[in-house]
Amino acid sequence: MPNPLTVMQQTLYAELIERLLDQQFDDDFPENGTFATRSIKRSDGQSRHYFYDVGYDSSKGGDKKQYSKYVGPADDKTIADRVECFKSIKPRAVKQRPSLPRSRLAV
Repeated sequence: MPNPLTVMQQTLYAELIERLLDQQFDDDFPENGTFATRSIKRSDGQSRHYFYDVGYDSSKGGDKKQYSKYVGPADDKTIADRVECFKSIKPRAVKQRPSLPRSRLAV
């Protein structure tokens, strides 16, 4: 039987898994989108709130097509924490993105 993991190994493993989940979240939801909460009524008349990623997909030719992608229930703490983290990181990422002067963009 293999030796049990030390506390340090367990901590490193947990941090690795969390970083991989964060990276997957970043890959699934691009910076040009915004998280929105929608209220959906169930058949019993009660509403439940869900997160959606709303944005524009410009990869399909020149036309920008709006999309809405389901993220998960708003009452799921893990998802809500990731959405909040993404909201705080996004403005910094946009500011750090290199940009060309307008004169170089004109053709």
